[in-house]
Amino acid sequence: MTFTTHKDVENRVGKVEPEYKYVLGPGVRTRWPLGTEVTLSLCSPDFSENTDVLGRHLWNEALGDSLKINFSVLETYPPFSDLNHHCIYVVHDFYKVNPENKIRLLPAETFTLANPRTQNIFDADIFVYESELNKVQLTASDLLNSSFASRFMTHEIGHFLGLDHMFEDDVKSIMSYDTENKNQLYSYDFKAIQKEL
Repeated sequence: MTFTTHKDVENRVGKVEPEYKYVLGPGVRTRWPLGTEVTLSLCSPDFSENTDVLGRHLWNEALGDSLKINFSVLETYPPFSDLNHHCIYVVHDFYKVNPENKIRLLPAETFTLANPRTQNIFDADIFVYESELNKVQLTASDLLNSSFASRFMTHEIGHFLGLDHMFEDDVKSIMSYDTENKNQLYSYDFKAIQKEL
């Protein structure tokens, strides 16, 4: 929960064109404090120290020198409520129930916390659901070395950085669900993240 006395969204300093979607709302630029380095850690005993997240390199290139995403693998780590660590957690016992019996994957979710007044992110964690990966014959160990997994991790890191979904049919974006499973950033993604800088 975040408390703030500032409710006037229209007068925020970080307001940009509403076609750019951020977690605090369309055009409400949401970002980590500029000039910082944010460490995203893989918080799971299943991975070795040489593991990396491919998608972070794409975002680091787009961010330039304004912000850098570092990566680490932690063998011991605090619970997700710890605001000093930003983790990718592999969840082994979550099962998505779809009442319409449609096959719809939810391989991961990102929970991003930002101060609505300053529009700065102060915490974010990514949860990867192993049972969802199993639906497409992937396991947690495939998390960072399959083309499908690297594409959705790039998407989730976009949320980690403050971007929301982009569901307009005429706009290609890693933040949509339909980009032909290509692990790349599109023109919209570069523009949206650079509006944050």
